[in-house]
Amino acid sequence: MSPIALNPIAQADVERILPLMAQFYAEYEYPFRPAAAGAALETLVANEHLGRIWILEERAGAVGYVAVTFGYSLEQAGRYAVVDELYVVPDARHRGAGKRALAFVEALCAETGIRALNVETEESHPGLLEFYHRHGFVDRNRRLLTKPLPARHGDVER
Repeated sequence: MSPIALNPIAQADVERILPLMAQFYAEYEYPFRPAAAGAALETLVANEHLGRIWILEERAGAVGYVAVTFGYSLEQAGRYAVVDELYVVPDARHRGAGKRALAFVEALCAETGIRALNVETEESHPGLLEFYHRHGFVDRNRRLLTKPLPARHGDVER
C-alpha cells in the first residue's frame, strides 16, 4: 500500500476526473451527463473562488477525488465550504484515502478563514454517515431541498 497524495487538478486533468465521476455517479445511481460534468469541472478548475478539486493518487494511479465548493452564510458568520464530492474507488477504500482527504480539506479551510465545513450524504448510506460522524460532522436534523432550475441559453444541459 503506497501513501495517498492529494494533487490539485489543472484543466489538463479534467479528463482524468471524468471517469472517476462516472464511477461515483453509477455507484450511487446519480444521473451522469459527461458534457455537463466536464463543463462544471472546467469552471471549478478555472475559478478558485468557487472551490477546489484534488485527485487522490497512489503510486499505481488515481484512486479518487475530492471537490470542495465555497459559499457564504449569515448563520455561519462568513464563508463556508461544502465537501461537494468525495469519491474513493472500491479497491482503495478502508486504507485511509477518505480520512486523509477530509483532514487535508479541513486544514486548508481553517487556514483560509472558512467558518464551517459541510457535507451531504444520503441516509440510505449508513456507512458514509458513520464515517462523517467519526470525523466530527454533526447531523443538524435539517433537510436539504433542491429545485433544479432551467439551463440558460448557451449552458451545457445538466
